[in-house]
Amino acid sequence: MRTKKLEDYLAWIGLLALGTVAVALGSFPEPFRCLFAASFCILLIVSRLVLQLRRYTRVLDALFIVVLIWMLPLMPFYAEFHSLGKEPFFLIFGRSDLVDEVASNSMGGFFWILLPVVLVFIERDSLKDIFLTRGKTVGWSVGAAVLLVLMAVASIVVLTSGLQAGTYLASVPLGLTFALINAVKEEVLYRGLILGRTLRFGFRFALLCQLVWFVLIHMLYAGGGRSIGMMIGIAFFALVASWMTWKTESVAFAVQAHTGIDFMIFAASIPR
Repeated sequence: MRTKKLEDYLAWIGLLALGTVAVALGSFPEPFRCLFAASFCILLIVSRLVLQLRRYTRVLDALFIVVLIWMLPLMPFYAEFHSLGKEPFFLIFGRSDLVDEVASNSMGGFFWILLPVVLVFIERDSLKDIFLTRGKTVGWSVGAAVLLVLMAVASIVVLTSGLQAGTYLASVPLGLTFALINAVKEEVLYRGLILGRTLRFGFRFALLCQLVWFVLIHMLYAGGGRSIGMMIGIAFFALVASWMTWKTESVAFAVQAHTGIDFMIFAASIPR
């Protein structure tokens, strides 16, 4: 029995380490990215051949989606896809540095949403397995309340900082577009696919993965060098969002709360 527990702990440490490298992959030079992706492909094959590793294949598949997302920018079609995808944003919101940034973020998020859903269908699972379901009403209710409160706070802070009301109101549609797309892409991947897969090894292990990986991705790709306070806030959100997703059986709360947070970030970035 002790040997079995030790094997499980070592396996979970291995999964946590693999996931941490996968999340950090986008910051690696191209040769290291390719080497790690190739190694991961070999691991996926081995996990299907070795009986003792087969229980981990679904988690490895989920982590491979993270690897694939960071490999896509190296593909020749990616830049062209981004360029074409930005045009609808420019037509709707006009051309500016802020619109260009939102458009880039949104087009990159397309794969964050699509690939987890494709994986679920390939594995013949249900969307419920990655919490893409209506879930319990309380998740929608609490999430909507959090979203409205955060938007109200953002509006008060921005308008009292000297920004003209007309300028702010004109920016709200763009801000909501950015916030919603960013929230959906991250929640489908983290609170959807990855939480849904790691939960099979226990809620505490799943929470640990969420804590480490979600903080890491924001530390590396959302500006870097963030303060300890902000990292604690991001970790707190990851834990709360994971718990609510698990309890309400849906990412509804996480998406709405995340949208509110990102709207606040957008509002703070509007040129004065």
